[in-house]
Amino acid sequence: MSRNFSDGTRKEIPASHLESLCIHTEFEDRKYPIVRAEHAETRYVPTISFILEDSAGSHLKVFLPKRYNAVVSETDIQDINSRKVSLCLISRGQCRASTSYILSIEMQDT
Repeated sequence: MSRNFSDGTRKEIPASHLESLCIHTEFEDRKYPIVRAEHAETRYVPTISFILEDSAGSHLKVFLPKRYNAVVSETDIQDINSRKVSLCLISRGQCRASTSYILSIEMQDT
């Protein structure tokens, strides 16, 4: 995996520098910039994964719930990866009725 930087350089991100993050772990109401998006296969279903950057500059990998397959299009993935758009992922907590996690994808503050 690699990352494009604003100065036009590209840097490889070794898999050893990625940490998987469970959405319910101290994630709520924090804005995490989306560095990369990709299709992923889990043992359950095909899904979308995001590589996020935390405030310390570390990279986190998040697998979105399968219902986001219908929301995040191939064009969205290409736009994120080409840096046409700068987005961030925000967890808004858990729905009390269904226990599903509520996620927002918003434009990143500049």
